[in-house]
Amino acid sequence: MKENNNLVDVTEDELKFLTVYVTWPDGGVDYDVIETLLPGSDDILHSLIEKKILSYEDESFHIDKRIADSFRKQLDFEKADYSDYFWNIKKNVVFNSVNQNYTQNYSPYIASSFINYGICNDVDLFKAFLNALYNNNDPILNELPQDEYAKLLHKLEEKADPAQLVDLYNAEARVQVFCKNPSAAKPLYLKAIEISDAMEKNDESLSSKSTLLNNLAYLEEETGDLESAYAHYKDAVEIDKQLSQTEDNLANLADHLGNLAVFENRLGNVEECKKRISETLEIRRKLPEQPKNLNDMVDMLYGLGMIESQSGDIESAKKHKEEALVLERKINEKVPDLPHNLQNMARELNSLAMIENKLGNLESALNYLQEQVELRREKFPHSPNFIDGLINALYGLGIVENQSNDSASAKKHWQEALELAKEINHEKWIRDIEEILAE
Repeated sequence: MKENNNLVDVTEDELKFLTVYVTWPDGGVDYDVIETLLPGSDDILHSLIEKKILSYEDESFHIDKRIADSFRKQLDFEKADYSDYFWNIKKNVVFNSVNQNYTQNYSPYIASSFINYGICNDVDLFKAFLNALYNNNDPILNELPQDEYAKLLHKLEEKADPAQLVDLYNAEARVQVFCKNPSAAKPLYLKAIEISDAMEKNDESLSSKSTLLNNLAYLEEETGDLESAYAHYKDAVEIDKQLSQTEDNLANLADHLGNLAVFENRLGNVEECKKRISETLEIRRKLPEQPKNLNDMVDMLYGLGMIESQSGDIESAKKHKEEALVLERKINEKVPDLPHNLQNMARELNSLAMIENKLGNLESALNYLQEQVELRREKFPHSPNFIDGLINALYGLGIVENQSNDSASAKKHWQEALELAKEINHEKWIRDIEEILAE
């Protein structure tokens, strides 16, 4: 390579590799990143190092900024074929739930490659990338280069077919929602719905429209347009009920019914909310016992139990919270020790203990509280927020033990709670526990 600043002596494979490499931000790139997005590149890497285009130091690959700038000026991003690179992103970054953490780790680099340099001419991939960023609450969405982003979107809009355009507008709208720009999101949803209305009516197009209506309703709820939100939540559910009962369609129906139930509760329509939750649960029981579906069922059962408890229907509340706990245990068998699941399990144990205590079933209340304490001791991090939860559990256990005339155990657990409260310097807990120990 003459003076290391032009494309002479670079093979076609090396050129494709460098095209992707130099569109990432300046700085070293770790081998595992390259192996994920450009697998099987060892020979190319060695060749580029021999040609002094790349260097290897500090366990990552580097390219001189002057050489990278020279490449960027000479490469024709519009004409290159990046299908292999796109496929690897789809397989390893965007669509692979096992590697979903990669989306956030790599998103600044992929965003730079896609947006700053415009090498992404794949509508479906860019839509999937935006959705993955949104679903992972990725802060890169607040940092997208707006001018380049707008140009790329315009280019993709021109080449998208109607179905792709609907999905692309939905993805764009969700980006605007994430960036707290609802006034820009709503027109995108409305444009997508308008296109969807003009498409041939089938399961795919109708399902897409129900999702748009649900997303629009959520936006309207957040911005205070409750009447319109209510109408759109209901429209989404009515469309879902017309579709064939495939697993995906039933899952969407359950999601949208659940959102409608939560909204009914917000409006104070308690009986309607309970009916919607019961309908949602009936649908979810038909779906495979995968963690996501089980988690959604737990949330619905917990919400239903809370509503029933508040309205005085303690027996029904107990029944639904017991079912929620059974599901939490199933989730833990399938995917052990997930933090979210462990917190939900502790919540259910505490809630059931309170119900059993209300019903006068002190032995059952003690069993639930003891299990909660052991769960918090063994599985939760030893940090202030989690210690606070353990203090609360120990305090409650002591209360019920005292009611059961086991004052020795009660004092033992209150003393343990006091020591933890002092460890995190929680003045209120210290004061409350010292008062009860002094009685």
